[in-house]
Amino acid sequence: MGDQRAGAIPALQAKENFRGNAMNSMISCSRLLAVALCGLVLAGCNAVEDVPDEPSAALPAPTVVLGGHIKDLGTLRPLILQMNGKDVCLVPVDPTVPTGMRKVTECKYYGVQDQEYSEFNFGAYSVGTTYTISVKKQPFGKNCTIQNPSGTLKLGGEEIHVTCVDDAAVPHYTVTVNTAAVASKAGLKVILTTENGTCPVDVNGRSQIVFSTTECASSETGGYHKNATYVFNSQLNLPVVTWRVTATLPGATVVDAPKNCFVTGGPVTNTGGNVGDDGTADPANKPAGNVAVTVQSCGFALRVQADYSRPPGVSADPAIASGDGITLALRSQPLGIDVAAARITSFATTYTPFMVPDANGNPTTTPYEAQSDPSAFYEVVVKSSPAGMACVPGYSGSSNSARATADRIGSATDAGAVLLRTPSSASVANVWLLDRVIRCRLVAANPSLQRGIYWQYTTTTVTTTVGAGAPAITATTVRNRNLLAFFEDSTYLFGNHTSGATNNGVEQGYYNYNTTTNQITFDAMTDTNGANGINSSGAQRIITAVVKTAGPPKTIAARVSTATTTGLVIAAGNLSVAVNNGLPFDVAASTYTTVAALVTAINAQASGFTIAAASGNEIRITAPAGGVVIGGTKAAGLGFGTVAAGATATSTGVANALVTTVKTDVDWKLLEVGPDPLVTSTNPVDGSWVVWDWQRKPAPVEDRRRIFVYQHGLYTAFHVGVNGIGNLQEACYVGTFGLSGSWTRQGARSGCNMRTYTDIVKNDGTAPTSGFSLLSSGSADIPNYTNILPDYPGRWPQSQNPDFTDGRPYSLVDYEVRPANSTPSDTVCPTVDKLTVWDTQSGVRKDTLNPPIPRLVLCRVTAN
Repeated sequence: MGDQRAGAIPALQAKENFRGNAMNSMISCSRLLAVALCGLVLAGCNAVEDVPDEPSAALPAPTVVLGGHIKDLGTLRPLILQMNGKDVCLVPVDPTVPTGMRKVTECKYYGVQDQEYSEFNFGAYSVGTTYTISVKKQPFGKNCTIQNPSGTLKLGGEEIHVTCVDDAAVPHYTVTVNTAAVASKAGLKVILTTENGTCPVDVNGRSQIVFSTTECASSETGGYHKNATYVFNSQLNLPVVTWRVTATLPGATVVDAPKNCFVTGGPVTNTGGNVGDDGTADPANKPAGNVAVTVQSCGFALRVQADYSRPPGVSADPAIASGDGITLALRSQPLGIDVAAARITSFATTYTPFMVPDANGNPTTTPYEAQSDPSAFYEVVVKSSPAGMACVPGYSGSSNSARATADRIGSATDAGAVLLRTPSSASVANVWLLDRVIRCRLVAANPSLQRGIYWQYTTTTVTTTVGAGAPAITATTVRNRNLLAFFEDSTYLFGNHTSGATNNGVEQGYYNYNTTTNQITFDAMTDTNGANGINSSGAQRIITAVVKTAGPPKTIAARVSTATTTGLVIAAGNLSVAVNNGLPFDVAASTYTTVAALVTAINAQASGFTIAAASGNEIRITAPAGGVVIGGTKAAGLGFGTVAAGATATSTGVANALVTTVKTDVDWKLLEVGPDPLVTSTNPVDGSWVVWDWQRKPAPVEDRRRIFVYQHGLYTAFHVGVNGIGNLQEACYVGTFGLSGSWTRQGARSGCNMRTYTDIVKNDGTAPTSGFSLLSSGSADIPNYTNILPDYPGRWPQSQNPDFTDGRPYSLVDYEVRPANSTPSDTVCPTVDKLTVWDTQSGVRKDTLNPPIPRLVLCRVTAN
């Protein structure tokens, strides 16, 4: 009969077995007719009476779903019900196989956010089943009662109703919002969100709002709920009760997103609540009394301070000359419009607010109020630095910072971002970042290393010498997809694309080249690749033995590290001992230089047996009952293996291993990016480029926050940027690469994959070997922010896979190359090649849209 919910709708009456009843009626008629005919005609017609009845199939008993509704249940703390005193709900034994074997478990039911009623059921049972529903465990903070707990399942029966009310024994606390600073804002709304639902209240000019059920009655259609008007102490129960107060203003039009206001007072910094970055509340932030928060403003006073980044050997900050300073712009994205300005005149521990700019882009005396909405994204741009200095947005937490800990703002992954998209926390992870820091440094006068964009390759040379024997040398070079750019203002930009997505990322910071010691020191101000890049989260990195050659192509060689080890190096798992067929135990990781030390280490893992002893410069193993197995990656080379019970075996390679010297040198080779080395043809777009701020007034300037590289042999392009959030994209672009034309992204094109090569050279007479691995043509984009900023506008145009569901490709990207010295009147890099790039939408260049998305302008970079 199918499952029927008890009492939900009048049940249909069970149908008769029409086929069986009709046939039985027909058979009865046949018998009467047969008897009459037999009496009149035939004496032998009794056989007709032997015709059997056609069998009839009984229908299965109809079933009904046993369940009903629960009123006013919260979303995080379950109500646990039982049927006939038992736990009867079923869940998969293996959660990854929902249709597999099932086990009996408690019946836990939760409320639905912003809905007064939620449903529950125990599954389907046959009509006629008797039941009694009882509460096994109440949800914390609630008392739930069952109105009609017992009955017999029938078609069209009663539905079970459960009603939950607040537990008077649990303290409940009011939530008050102070709105005096913004009460005059038209359309201002404050919203309390708890596990019980959402309660929005119109302020209507009031200076204070106390949430209550009077202010927020439940909505029959959902959207808010009267119980989301207070918080309570969860005591020892987890999860902790979460709460957050937010405030919004309506958008400029009915279709515009609401604007977020700034609420403070919650335990989580810069929020009106106790919800952390992971969406949960720390137990230390559980409610313990009445809550009060404040709506500070519905516009944001963005601030900035400056910090001098001290290079090696410098212990004091230079002064900024009188009348000089750092001029900054706050640039909205994706339109590229400078909406605010600030000027900093000292490296003091004070904040400078952004102001409304004048016609020349300088700050006025009117504070600028930034707005927050789901697409609010700004970036801090350094328009000018003090004489002799270079300044960039950056991290103020590295060890060489001049600032006290309390004044350090931001993190190594922030770059120049100002994010006001979601009112959450002071962390970029939840896109709510108000204050920025600028890092400055004196420009070093190093004429021999000022400019260039290079591929960064790594060579690891291992020299192994056994005693007085000839050294064996293996040099392994990895030609990967790493780009390192040097600029003459002492800044560098680095991007690495390796095989693992977590290794991809961007760095920007300062380099200091000491021509006397031939050392380069790197200090990262932005770092999204952590330990996989040049630096690790703001730490310094020094490379030595720097040698620059003129080329072509120009190269820079440097020593990254060198280490020498003498003796037998055993790492974890290299050597193990198992006695009497027991589990193997690892010999301690260490460097061994004597037979005695290695004997002691082996016996220490022999389960109480002394199995090893010195035999000259080798080691003798004597096996007890059950035998000995010595394994691990080092065992064969040392002459160890399996020794039978009672047998003795002597090693053959320990003497050599103990006198082995291994020297490991790690070197960089920086190779200038130039024409595509994989093909003989040339292309106007091949090579390396840096973005220019062509809108800058009074004159355009080079914007060293973004570089671009193209190689037409593999159709591959590499973009590295710290224009706001640090980002990196590498993809395949196919097109007609003359002086002008267009291209389109083709991530799956055959032969389009980026390659990383591994070359191995040995001195043992064997031929050099080379192999390559393929990288994804769409590398991990914007490390650490992929999910949070999927629409980040600062990526290279159309570098992401299209998200159309019908398979359409992106609209084309248009470009034009203006050759060097061909247009002397052009104020953007007139003496080198210039590349202009237009993103398009449905074939229309976006700089012609309303509002316009600016075109990109780049100039070719050649190493000095």
